[in-house]
Amino acid sequence: MLPTHQLLGAVASACLVACLGQAGAAEISVDTAGALQSAVSQAAPGDVIIVAPGEYKQTLRLKGRGTEEARVTVRAESPGEVTLNAPVLLTGTYLSLEGFDFGEKSRLEFTEGTGHRVWGCRFDALQAGHWVRFNDEATHCEIGYCSFTNDNNAGEKSNQQIVQIKRSDATGPDYHRIHHNYFANVSPGETNNGFETIQVHQGTVGALGSSHTVIEKNVFEACNGEAEMISIKCSDNVIRDNLIIACRGSIVLRKGTGNLVEGNVFIGDHGKGTGGVRFRGDDQVVINNFFYQLAYSAIALHNGDAGNYYEPVTRATVAFNTIVDCGRVLNIGIRHPKHDSSILPTGVVFANNIIVGVGAQIYDPDGAMSTWTLEGNIAYGMSPELITLPGFTVVDPELVLLSSGILAPAEGSPAIGQAQGDFPQVTIDIFGNPRPETGKTIGAVEQAVPELPVSRSMVGPNALP
Repeated sequence: MLPTHQLLGAVASACLVACLGQAGAAEISVDTAGALQSAVSQAAPGDVIIVAPGEYKQTLRLKGRGTEEARVTVRAESPGEVTLNAPVLLTGTYLSLEGFDFGEKSRLEFTEGTGHRVWGCRFDALQAGHWVRFNDEATHCEIGYCSFTNDNNAGEKSNQQIVQIKRSDATGPDYHRIHHNYFANVSPGETNNGFETIQVHQGTVGALGSSHTVIEKNVFEACNGEAEMISIKCSDNVIRDNLIIACRGSIVLRKGTGNLVEGNVFIGDHGKGTGGVRFRGDDQVVINNFFYQLAYSAIALHNGDAGNYYEPVTRATVAFNTIVDCGRVLNIGIRHPKHDSSILPTGVVFANNIIVGVGAQIYDPDGAMSTWTLEGNIAYGMSPELITLPGFTVVDPELVLLSSGILAPAEGSPAIGQAQGDFPQVTIDIFGNPRPETGKTIGAVEQAVPELPVSRSMVGPNALP
């Protein structure tokens, strides 16, 4: 190891080189599609290309040669005044697009490469099968602070996703991130299949390979394309801290294992088809979510089939959720119309949830729930059959409405500090507040705060930091 003074000198020299590299970065102005494409192809790490106001109708194949420390940035000179109205294809490394409007004849494709980023862009009423597609040759790419609005699917029959992420075993995990975006006004397709707002998948049916995609802190409003608003067909993805308002669909884990759905707020307003989380597969985790006034089920679990077309539910954890005034709390054993679907959900832990509703809120025709681990749940206002189930206490949880719209335990609530079991993976609540190692509070809220984890003012181009 170098002596301390030599080590510090080496670090200082490296910093000087990095600073000189940044200082030498160029700023290039362009006003035609050809000039833009040429400038990107010649740009060095750190260069910034400024695009003049206007409409650009030529297909753009942009190849970046940036680095993680110094991206090649393509930026609209005046956000809102630069429209890309043809396909945009990103390749290479660490290329950043900022502040563009995408017109009806455009689409965005992360064709291949690493580290591309699209920030502060507006996608409105595109007439494309996929507004944004991440090919499986692209990794570590990001969409943040963008808006996706007015997807008119009238008359369309299939494959009209706003965002589609493809993966394959040949290329490995994706590590993409979709965050702080606004998705709104997606109309239903002609059929109830192929109109997801976001789809993360491997092949037509899906597979067990890992994507490691993170979908977080987005707002979804009136995204009504189909029953699967977000469709996950692979493993090890995270869907957290999203606000979902009056969307006629659910977050659906169709395929894969080890996916995490955490800290999301579902507000249904009793709208037809509004749902929560529906899943199959091994080791799925649904924690710290708030489900309110959903017309469909807050939590739905599929049966598996003997031919393994759809894997059965095993070892799932559904814990520390608050479910209020939904059409159904649990829908257990959903069957596929064309497959055997006889394998019941097993090894499920349903614990420390707050349930407030009326009527028969749990549908379990095969009695699968009798084999589950049930503990620490509070139920109130529901049918008497819950009294016979272990792991439920029938008592008023004494919830109060916060200014954020979330219901949380009031002071003196029987939910406070009464959670059963350890659950070391549950370290925070829906607001990000820390939870104690022992004596956690039942439900999604450990400590009430006035603001939602994400709101309309925190997402989209106007919120770009």
